[in-house]
Amino acid sequence: MGSRFLFALVLTGTFTSLGASYRTPNFVVEAPTDEAAERVAQSAERLRKAEAKRWLGKELADWSEICPVEVVLSKRVGGRADLKFVGGRVEQTLRVEGTLPLILSNVLPHEMTHIIIANHFHCQVPRWADEGMAILAEDKLIQGRHESRLRKEEAKPDGDVSLRRLFTRHEYPAPETLDVFYAQSFGVTRFLVKASGRQEFLDFLSDGMNSGWDDAAQTHYGYRDIEAMEKAWRKDLRAKTAPPPKLAQTTP
Repeated sequence: MGSRFLFALVLTGTFTSLGASYRTPNFVVEAPTDEAAERVAQSAERLRKAEAKRWLGKELADWSEICPVEVVLSKRVGGRADLKFVGGRVEQTLRVEGTLPLILSNVLPHEMTHIIIANHFHCQVPRWADEGMAILAEDKLIQGRHESRLRKEEAKPDGDVSLRRLFTRHEYPAPETLDVFYAQSFGVTRFLVKASGRQEFLDFLSDGMNSGWDDAAQTHYGYRDIEAMEKAWRKDLRAKTAPPPKLAQTTP
């Protein structure tokens, strides 16, 4: 999600009427039905509070400019948070697509995380971290699919999980390798968050962007450099993918 599905979106400040509209303090939602507009708007407000507390330890103040949200109900699933950083503030617009249950359980939490992080840093964070944090907001089924893909990649003789390449990538890879990119992004983000928590991860991200990833890895996680971090991550990943040991047979 996020920019996983590259939807075309005209940033006019308003959407063509989709049939129903619902407004909250921070969002105005346009949707095909009254139910969808209201439920997405109310969920967006709840997620805005919950994800801010989860990542930042506090709620965000109400925005000075309301965030438009376009809802498309369909069997296709996707979303996009369009973000512009202007003079220390964030101009933001959301588009979410899917069935209403999937929008509420996965698409909207994913996109809201992008917005929370953007409003914290006031700049575009590296794509791997942006997507990794957003996937952490999705349900266990979606996370399990990414984990399964990562395990398959790690099992390949020529599998590519270079963290230095991942950390220094500025844009998304080619479409045919996006699934691997999302799996790697989720895997390493989860590994680091599990190691020292979300606030430490945000501090690592800030220092990595400003002073370099090797220094940040040493300062926040005690690794000599990114290659040492990758070694620890791969060891952890292999431990999770290894088959369980066979029970020793005993003779009667």
